Amino acid sequence: MNERQVCPVRFSLPIRRILLLAMAIALLCIACTKKPLPETTELTLTTVPTTVKVIEATPTAMPCTEPVLRETQTQIILDLIQALSDESDHVRYEAAQQLLAAQTWIEGDTVEGTAAITALIRVLEEEDHYMIRRHAAVLLGAIDATGDRAIGPLIRALQEDSERTVRFAAGYALTGFISRQSVLPTLMSAFESDREVRWAIAERLGGSAGPEVIGAVPTLISVLQEEKDTTVRSAIVRALTQITEQDFGQDSARWQAWLQNQPPAAFVPSASAGPSPLVINSDVLPDDFGTLVIPGGNGTLWLFVGKEAPRMLARGKSTELSPDGCSVLFRRPSPGTYSELWAIDIDDAAPRRVFSSIQPTIYALAWSPDSRGFAMTTGGYAKRYYSGDLWWIDLVNGCATRIAERGGGEPAFSPDGEWIATLTPEIGNSHGVVSLWRMSDMRGELLFAPSVFEQYPQDGALVSERTVFSPLVWPMEVTWADDSTGFSVNMSHADDFGTRRWWVPIDGSAMEPLPPLSPTSPGSGQESQIDATHYLTSTSESGYTEFLYCASDGTCHTLARLRGEIRRMSHTDQRCER
Repeated sequence: MNERQVCPVRFSLPIRRILLLAMAIALLCIACTKKPLPETTELTLTTVPTTVKVIEATPTAMPCTEPVLRETQTQIILDLIQALSDESDHVRYEAAQQLLAAQTWIEGDTVEGTAAITALIRVLEEEDHYMIRRHAAVLLGAIDATGDRAIGPLIRALQEDSERTVRFAAGYALTGFISRQSVLPTLMSAFESDREVRWAIAERLGGSAGPEVIGAVPTLISVLQEEKDTTVRSAIVRALTQITEQDFGQDSARWQAWLQNQPPAAFVPSASAGPSPLVINSDVLPDDFGTLVIPGGNGTLWLFVGKEAPRMLARGKSTELSPDGCSVLFRRPSPGTYSELWAIDIDDAAPRRVFSSIQPTIYALAWSPDSRGFAMTTGGYAKRYYSGDLWWIDLVNGCATRIAERGGGEPAFSPDGEWIATLTPEIGNSHGVVSLWRMSDMRGELLFAPSVFEQYPQDGALVSERTVFSPLVWPMEVTWADDSTGFSVNMSHADDFGTRRWWVPIDGSAMEPLPPLSPTSPGSGQESQIDATHYLTSTSESGYTEFLYCASDGTCHTLARLRGEIRRMSHTDQRCER
C-alpha cells in the first residue's frame, strides 16, 4: 500500500505579499471594531492618529502619557504605498484597492499624504495595468486638496490614456479642481471630443460651486443638440439647470434660444488660484476685527483674521473656533467611524486627529475658556440623543477623560473654566435634564429632572439634595454669570407650556425661580454679535448662503456667498498671539 506523501503548502511570492497586505488591513479593521477599553488602557486604532488616552473620571486625575498611535496607521498606509511598486500585478492592484478604501484617512498635507501623491502620479503615468491607473486617478483627486501636483498628470491622462475607464476617472477627478484656470478648457475639450467621458464631466459639473462653472454653459448646450445617449442628456440638463438656474428640460432648441439672448461676457469664467467660495471679501471688516472661520460649499474652511486676506485653512465641516482664536476644531468623515474630530492651529498647516471611535457620534462640544481643551457629548446608536458620554479632552497633555457615561448633555463652561453645566434636551420620549459638573474632581449633580426620575433615576449617584423633580419639557439655554457664581437656565414647562427660569448657584445653596425673559422673534439665520454696533448673520435663498457683516442700523455688507444652505460660522473677538 503506497503511503500518501504530505507536502507543506507553499505560496508563491506574489500571493504571500497579497496575504500580508490583507492581514494588515484585517488587523486595522479588527482594531476599528473593538469596544473602548476600560480604566487607563490606551485607545486602539479607533482613535488613530489621535494623541489622547482615555482615563475614567476619578476624584484625583490620573497621569497620562502620550500613546504612540499615529505611527501605526501611518506605517500601514506607507506600506501600501510601497506595495504600489511591487513586481506583482496582483500586489499592486490589491494595494491600490486598499488605499482607495482608506482614502479618507490620507490627508495631502501629512507625511503619508505627500508620499501617496508622489507614488500615485508615477502609477498614473507609468503603470501598465489600466485598473491600477484608474484607482490612481480617483485617489489623486481625493487626496490632493489643492490640485497643485495632481492637475497636470490628470490632464495628461484625460487627453492621452488609451483606456476609457482611466479617462473617465481623470475627468471626474479634475472637476474637483474646476476653479483652477487650466482645468475648465481641458474638460470642455474632452467633453466635445470624447463620448465616453461626457457623463462623468456633466454629472460633476452639476455639483460644482463657483462662478468659473458658467464658462461650461455654451459647450453643454452645443453638445446637448447632438447627444443621443439619454443618460448623458439627462446629466447635461441637470448641470445646465443647476448652473444657470433655468429649466428648459431636454428641449435643446429652447436652451439655444436662451443662450443667444445672453451677452457673451456672461459666460467668461472667473479665474482663481485655488478653491474658493463664490464671493469672499474681508475689506468690509474693521482693522480690529477678531477671528472668524466659515465653511465653504465644497467642504473647505475659510479663515478671516481682521482685514487680512482670507485663506483656506483646511477641509472639514462643523467648525468650533477656540476663544483665543488660535485653534479650530472640525469634523471629517472616516471609514468605520460615526464621526472624527480634528484640530488645526491657524498658524500650522498640519491638522491632527484628536478624537475618533467606532461608536460615538459627537452631538455637541464647547471649548474651555482658556482654550486648553474642550468638553463634548458623544453617543452611538445604543445611547439616545444627547444622553451619551460627557468627555473632557485636554489638548495640552493629550488626555481624554470621560466625565460621565450616559449622563452627558450639551456642555457650557463657566467663565472661570471650573464648572460645566449640561443640558440634555430630551432622552427618548422622556423629558430633558440639567446637570452641573465640577472640573477639579470630575464630579456632578443632577439639578432638574422629570418626575419619573424619582422612581427610576438614570444615575442615582448624581441626584443631590437640591435636585428639582419637575414636569419640565425642554431645557433651552444656560447663561453663566460673569463672575462664575452660578447660571440661569430657561426651560419650557409641561403644565402651562410657558417658559420658566431658574438661578443655579454653584456654592450648593438653594436654587431660585427667576422672572421669565421677554420673548424674542428668531432671526433669519445664525447671528453673532461682534461689538455694540455690529453683528454677523447668515441668510439662505435659492440654494445659496450669504454671510453678512451688519451694522445696528440694518446696513449689511456681503462677506461671503456660498452654494448650499450653510448656517455654521465660528467667531471670537480675539486674535491669536502665540
